[in-house]
Amino acid sequence: MKFLFSLNDQKKFIKLFDVKEINMSVADIYLETFNQGYFIDKQELSQMMNEVDGDEAKAIYQILMDHYQINIDDEENRQIGEKYFLSHIKHCQNDDFASNPYYLSVKPNEISEGKYRLCYLSYRPFQLFSLDEIKVDDKYFEEYSPVGFFDEPYTYLALLENDTIWMSITPNEINSMKDATETVTGRVLVLGLGLGYFPYQIIQKENVKQAVVVENNPAIIKLFKKALWPFFNHRQKMDIVLKDAFVYLKEEAGKNRFDHVFVDIYHNAEEALWIYIRCLSYEPLFNKCHFHYWLEPSILALARRCLLTLFYEQYNHINIKYNKAENDTDRLINCMYQLLKDKTYYTFDEIHKALTDEKIKDLLKQISQNIFKQ
Repeated sequence: MKFLFSLNDQKKFIKLFDVKEINMSVADIYLETFNQGYFIDKQELSQMMNEVDGDEAKAIYQILMDHYQINIDDEENRQIGEKYFLSHIKHCQNDDFASNPYYLSVKPNEISEGKYRLCYLSYRPFQLFSLDEIKVDDKYFEEYSPVGFFDEPYTYLALLENDTIWMSITPNEINSMKDATETVTGRVLVLGLGLGYFPYQIIQKENVKQAVVVENNPAIIKLFKKALWPFFNHRQKMDIVLKDAFVYLKEEAGKNRFDHVFVDIYHNAEEALWIYIRCLSYEPLFNKCHFHYWLEPSILALARRCLLTLFYEQYNHINIKYNKAENDTDRLINCMYQLLKDKTYYTFDEIHKALTDEKIKDLLKQISQNIFKQ
């Protein structure tokens, strides 16, 4: 791999690596914040608001920066903080989600089924949480995470596996599934049952004729049918199939029975990465069928980071043997290297184009076809 840039293009190229490091650092802070259930004391917030002229978002931002001991008097820290944190904090209201059809209709009692437990959890007042999928800037691929908080308790339905959240109907899930929910029509294949949020939403639509939901865990199906199924409207439009998702995809390939496929068989983007790549190998076999993936922007962002890591190693002539992998990201970088090792980049525009969602997905499709030949 070669890079034959002008000096100006080299500067822009190097900035991509700086942005990647910032993206990862910010993501680590948010991950720790959300996992810890970090919330802000109301009295502390009130005091801080007095110091920032009553600006609630700015007060929360200041408290969060203090919590992580980030000095925002430093100009660079201030610019990063305002761009990545302050600009993406939103005060949410319970009413924002009160009219959601699932929230209105699906109100089960708490029950247990083996290692699974259906229960209600709550965000505390002024607890920070991930509000939606990341937004990616199209210039240097800065990744912004929308953050929400409520000023009163917010209760949501959750499914726990051995006391670990396995699925929940939080604002993040609602917002991150919204586009696919609004888009799908006709016959829809849904991979992954969970709490049935996505299939419930789409069978309310007149232009959705049927939803076939594939789930490989019989305990989840049993719990769902016992606790949640009675609350579902339009049940005649929904079928549940006990089967492995990839077995079902293989069986349905070429039959043209579906108009859309929605994939949700993972818990987060990291877990999704290779599942996504494997699913891409099936897309050509479903003629005129559109595939949707929960968390796709985050999955593509992870893949972009892998490609940037490869660019960095090659640009700096770091001696790496691309035939061993300690984890999934190493494995992906190795695959990318095999496809791009003879490539020469002459301009920053070529690099930028290679890092767009469209081209990242094309690259992953090539990897998918090479590894998962159907």
